[in-house]
Amino acid sequence: MAFASNKKAFGICDITGFRYRLRDMKMTWDGLLVGPDQWSPKHPQLMPKPSPVDPQALKISRPDLAADGNDNNFFSVYTNVGNGKLGTTLQTFGLTVSVGAVAVTMSFTLATLKSTVQDYLQVNETTFNNNLNTFIQEAESRIFKMVQLPEQRKNVQGTLSVNNRFLATPTDYFSPFSLAVIDSNNKYHYLEFKHPSFIKEYSPNTATVGRPKYYSMFSETAFELSPTPDAGYTAELHYLYKPPSLTAGSDSGTTVLSTDHPDPLLYGTLAEAAIFLKEAPDVIGTFEARFKEGITRMKNLSEGRGTRDEYRYDLLRTGIS
Repeated sequence: MAFASNKKAFGICDITGFRYRLRDMKMTWDGLLVGPDQWSPKHPQLMPKPSPVDPQALKISRPDLAADGNDNNFFSVYTNVGNGKLGTTLQTFGLTVSVGAVAVTMSFTLATLKSTVQDYLQVNETTFNNNLNTFIQEAESRIFKMVQLPEQRKNVQGTLSVNNRFLATPTDYFSPFSLAVIDSNNKYHYLEFKHPSFIKEYSPNTATVGRPKYYSMFSETAFELSPTPDAGYTAELHYLYKPPSLTAGSDSGTTVLSTDHPDPLLYGTLAEAAIFLKEAPDVIGTFEARFKEGITRMKNLSEGRGTRDEYRYDLLRTGIS
């Protein structure tokens, strides 16, 4: 079928309604016949390139929703208003806050601490999970090196061996607070803690015996006394002990850190885990900052208790010679 030449034909623009010579009009990408001043090519954003298929899974991805359809990684807020009294319970991880009853508790068991670390970092992978205990232990070690808690103190008594200048430390020993020998008159004689080099210079001849006046750390498991004991004195050691790790117990077990000081334990563990995952420096820095805030609170609490007589470190001891 033959068509007219369009030399004298006119058309109506589908956009403006104006009349144009038909031979000058153009068809748009979506089928509109328009005047030359209304025509434009198809925008590139309307022609996106297909995304390539990534053959590798993400290292850190969000987990699927729980079986009940809820995303349990986020806060759940429940509000109950009745009889003019507001009672609100806000739950997230190990934290429970009750407004109205004014009760605030936060603690971790081994299982809840592990799951919280996994939730924070969005990681639940075998190698990572196998190292969770190590992350917790590293955090505990850092805390105990930075803060001395009153709960860490212990007193034990033992008997010195005649002509033996060494005294074994307790198995849970962390650092000394004081060491005293008790003579036959039940009088306490407190020894001065010295550097090992001082002991060597003070009594180069280990055969020299007497009532010990000084002690030093000979090794991680033994003190060295000077002079060498000349009798089987009773010794009393007041020391700071290293509490057992949270990882040493069951999944439902707790420790003084997980119940009384959960913040530094959590953020210290997160910092160690983030380093393991090679997270961005700002992520690690955030966890470190939170960890240090928790340590500061622990120190303030410990120092505050230390100013009271029952905890004061520098009380005058009677019977010292």
